[in-house]
Amino acid sequence: MQNGLAILVKSGYNFSVPEPVAWELPHKVISIKLDELDWSLDLPVWELEGTDDWNLSPDEALKQIPGSKTHYERILSADLKYLIIVTTKEGRFFVVDGFHRLAKMKSQNKQEIKVKLVKYNLIKNYERNLTIF
Repeated sequence: MQNGLAILVKSGYNFSVPEPVAWELPHKVISIKLDELDWSLDLPVWELEGTDDWNLSPDEALKQIPGSKTHYERILSADLKYLIIVTTKEGRFFVVDGFHRLAKMKSQNKQEIKVKLVKYNLIKNYERNLTIF
């Protein structure tokens, strides 16, 4: 079984922007179909309770698997007045900040959502230099 970080990097998530920085990046507000981000909800972006690894996806938290209670509660309490921050890379959208809000929107069957789009050249400064074996 691949570790979660390897899965993230291989899927294109080789960047990590600190939340306060993400909120200050220049952006434009656009509307996109939630389906364009749905693929990222299968990725292990969080940790199961009591672990220290990337081993929980938003979709798993929505299913309330054991160890996901904290993230499930964060999904339920996510404030949708704050837009998800995304960027584009390799022809698709990537979540920069807002996985809990995205999962909540999915649980509410939202079809089209407004997002803050940040140019990837502003994200490149936060790429991880990782070698995955």
